[in-house]
Amino acid sequence: MDTAYTHSAATLLILVVLAVLPCTATAAEGAFIIKGGAMRLHDDGQVFETQTYVPVNVSLDEVSNKTFGIGWEIRLRKNWAVGTEYLHFENQFTQTSLPSARGITTTDAFMVSAKKYFFTSSNFHPYIGGGFGVGFSDTSNNRSGGQIDINKGHLLLHAMFGIELRVDQLSIMLETKTLYFDDLSSHANFDPNATGVLLGVSFNW
Repeated sequence: MDTAYTHSAATLLILVVLAVLPCTATAAEGAFIIKGGAMRLHDDGQVFETQTYVPVNVSLDEVSNKTFGIGWEIRLRKNWAVGTEYLHFENQFTQTSLPSARGITTTDAFMVSAKKYFFTSSNFHPYIGGGFGVGFSDTSNNRSGGQIDINKGHLLLHAMFGIELRVDQLSIMLETKTLYFDDLSSHANFDPNATGVLLGVSFNW
């Protein structure tokens, strides 16, 4: 997918969210959320293209590092919530034909979410949710002598399942999240599809 088009879509998405969600904030409860954990790639053996469009095999670290997310949500009637979330994760990789050329992929996902909480009469609240968004991945090993340098934009879908321990203005949550990114490009690029486990804390109002 054309990166300029995806950046435009991201800007539009963010503007819509910023315009709509704050209008409900004065009439509903909400939360600011911080998360950290690890994402596991669905495919750790991939094919990338160099800057001259030569395909090369790479081996990726299956489990991400430097994984963190922030977000906020507005809690509506009947235990529904809507919000936005940003998630970042990185994976190192090795070019099979040039093991010394270690590289790194960085993935940034900007998401809009809807979430449903259950058993809200207790302190433990299981929840499920999902949504859509845009993502950007940067892949490079040219600092270590390689010739891979890829920037890619994606549309994405995501789903989540978790449990929250909520006590007044503070919550702790454990969540499983799956990210599915589109792959409309005809070139061999990084596939960031992943599933992970995140531990978070939220500050409620």
